[in-house]
Amino acid sequence: MNTSSPTSLVGILDSLSIGVSRTSIRQAHSKTKFRRKKYHLAGFGRGHGENIYVFNHIENGMVIYSHEPRLQRDSQKYLSQIPFTVKKQKPPVIREDYWQPLCMIRFGSGQGVVGRSVFQKLREFRALHELEWGWQAKEFQKLSRRDRGEKIHNQKPNTVADIAAVLAGAGRGNLMWTTEPAKAIEGEVDAAQGAEAELATIDSQAAQESALEDDAQASSTAPPSETAAPNKASKKHSKRVEPSKRLHKATIYWSNDADLFWARKWSQNVEHEVGLPDGVKVWNWRTKEILGQAEEAPEEQSAEGDKSIDSTAEAGAGNEDGKEGEAVEKQEPVEQKKGWFGWLGGKSINPGQDARA
Repeated sequence: MNTSSPTSLVGILDSLSIGVSRTSIRQAHSKTKFRRKKYHLAGFGRGHGENIYVFNHIENGMVIYSHEPRLQRDSQKYLSQIPFTVKKQKPPVIREDYWQPLCMIRFGSGQGVVGRSVFQKLREFRALHELEWGWQAKEFQKLSRRDRGEKIHNQKPNTVADIAAVLAGAGRGNLMWTTEPAKAIEGEVDAAQGAEAELATIDSQAAQESALEDDAQASSTAPPSETAAPNKASKKHSKRVEPSKRLHKATIYWSNDADLFWARKWSQNVEHEVGLPDGVKVWNWRTKEILGQAEEAPEEQSAEGDKSIDSTAEAGAGNEDGKEGEAVEKQEPVEQKKGWFGWLGGKSINPGQDARA
């Protein structure tokens, strides 16, 4: 039974001779509006991943990885990298005076994909250090929760070792490895094989000349052993050339070059530089901020200055007696202030003296 009123839109459509199904009206009413996809907002920006910044907490050794040169104070994206161990041990905010840049890893231009892959592997390796304790498991289990949390948070040595391992190609799916094009390899092989073939022909010609000189009746053809050298080269040329793998180059800028020795060895594709590039803020500690007083300048005196001081001391020694007499004459008597008892005729009391009996 149709319960729609004749004045409604559905009732009007039902009264039409053509007729419209109610299911089509329901779908048209409940269908969401079409949203155009914004492809220009998807993906990463230009140059994202070419630089990786590693920040270290100077007090307890916490480590944060970032693609930005500065850390935001209340960024949960960075705070989520620090695991919760015990109450009041994880910092609520990021303070710039506590977080210092440990190093910066730079890849070539246009290699942001490689940098993002290295970033992912560093995060995975750090999670393994925090969750899998290995041979230190028995030692960690004996500690209290707070002491164990301090051990887990101190990831500075492991971070340097992880950087060396990941840049050397460790980890499944690491994009540090790249394959050289087969055409370039074939060109290098062809050049090497061509040089070997030329050397073989030169040797064969020299052998032929020596044979002609020894025996004038020998034929002009070369021995079969000498003619086999070019054939071997042609057989080598016919072999299939497989592409070789190599590692992308990376440069690490260290704030302190002593930190790179936390790793046992570094691969040849990594270059080390001392000093951070421009744009990376480093908190400069001063002596007066640490000790609470200004730093004293060292006393430096030249030989001429010592001689002038000695001469002035000798000249002033003769005048000391005369100056002392003049100083005594120039001294004026200090007036003593009278108290309220002095105005009444009593003895005045000097404020500097002790009036107690």
